Amino acid sequence: MALPLQERRRALIKGLVGKKVSLSTSDFHHVVGRLIAVGEDDRLELLVKNKAVHVRQAGVVRIQEADPALAEYIK
Repeated sequence: MALPLQERRRALIKGLVGKKVSLSTSDFHHVVGRLIAVGEDDRLELLVKNKAVHVRQAGVVRIQEADPALAEYIK
């Protein structure tokens, strides 16, 4: 039996912890940084240029592993 979409998404995100990721949010922001943790409140914690950034998991539209050479930024 296939997992529901939310569970598959949560598993995908947990598999990216410790890696550089590129993500887009529903409010048209874009972030590239290292995914450090998924908090108990479902917020993603990223390091972008050595600064902690928190993003609500529910607001993430797209997330994928990023090329290690890609510059870290928030737009």
